[in-house]
Amino acid sequence: MTRETLADLVGVVAISVTAIILFSMPAVTPILTAA
Repeated sequence: MTRETLADLVGVVAISVTAIILFSMPAVTPILTAA
């Protein structure tokens, strides 16, 4: 696996984790959106 592929994979995972956290904690979402 090349570094470019690994970097892209890490980026996709980071975005996915962020999305899961936002959808899993709707009470915190307005605070993060305001900030």
